[in-house]
Amino acid sequence: GALSAAEIPTPAQKRGYNVSWNVTDFSSMKSDLTVIAVATAKKYAIVFKDKNGTELNSPIDVMFDSPYSLPEADLDEYRFLGWSYKDEKIENSGIWSIDGETRIEIVAIWGDPNWTDNF
Repeated sequence: GALSAAEIPTPAQKRGYNVSWNVTDFSSMKSDLTVIAVATAKKYAIVFKDKNGTELNSPIDVMFDSPYSLPEADLDEYRFLGWSYKDEKIENSGIWSIDGETRIEIVAIWGDPNWTDNF
């Protein structure tokens, strides 16, 4: 007979992806069937904030394992040095590899305009 939902195993999960089966309704199955796990990259809304939690720019959407480019932020009398996620500096562009909630908040890093950094 047909499989019940409880008998269908959960596909193996993959970091940064939503994984599901390409077929989920087995009620009319009359013969052997090959089922394929389909991994779809997760989409994240990147929210830009200052250290006080104020939003600085409009959020952007990025996809896991896809190219991204983060905007710079302006603050009078300070030099923008980049963005951080969970207190770790992240690249301003590259291939998105942070897996988290669907809304990821990153924080601007500011420096004295006269100071030379070594990032």
